[in-house]
Amino acid sequence: MGEKMSINKQIKNTVRDLVFDFMIEHRTHDRDLPLEAIDKAIFNGEITLDEIADSFKENMCYMLGVENEAELKERIDNELP
Repeated sequence: MGEKMSINKQIKNTVRDLVFDFMIEHRTHDRDLPLEAIDKAIFNGEITLDEIADSFKENMCYMLGVENEAELKERIDNELP
């Protein structure tokens, strides 16, 4: 029997799946942002990986009910024993 995967590894695997969906799966039927459009925008300098990651972070903060990473850190620090 194999060991149970850690939550950290499960989340990272899910992020990998999200990236696949974002870059490929959802692009195959999207007329506004077709397959390879994101790749081209990155390589053309229209958007950076940091901007994409920042957008992901902003949306994660929104879903967690915090304004930004600083507020998230403060909440984590206040909840630790």
